[in-house]
Amino acid sequence: MDDKSSLNVKALRAIIFGFSLFVGIILLVAATGKIFFPVPSFVILERFVGLFEVLFCLVIFFLRNRWQLWLAAAVIFAGWEGFAFYWIKVKLPCPCMGAMLPMPKGFAAILDLIFYFGSYALAALLGAKRKFIYLSLISSLLAGLIGFAFADLLLNLINKV
Repeated sequence: MDDKSSLNVKALRAIIFGFSLFVGIILLVAATGKIFFPVPSFVILERFVGLFEVLFCLVIFFLRNRWQLWLAAAVIFAGWEGFAFYWIKVKLPCPCMGAMLPMPKGFAAILDLIFYFGSYALAALLGAKRKFIYLSLISSLLAGLIGFAFADLLLNLINKV
């Protein structure tokens, strides 16, 4: 391996590590808020999602150099984006960090968009083929719609109680 390609590999690994660390920190903060300070209306759901976020963080840490992880992560972030977008639509703050850290309206949606596009960028840098990227994009659209519909269902259930 020549010095130039060695530098490119080191730079790529540094970018992947930095992005993984950024996502991981946000996921752990969100999980802490959901697990230990859940929004009273969503206690069971918040704790379940918080545990998922901890596991997802571990998967990101251990599999961060695999393009498959980042395509799957993009689909997950798209679902969360749909959920966050719903809260923007109804002009309420997203309960994405539990009651521990109230988020300004739209902040979670911005983070999810950064994670979404960053995941695709890393998948492409790691060599994901176009057909898998396209499949992930289609899955992302469906995940976003499901996230949006799920948020609507939750709010309707809370309003009926």
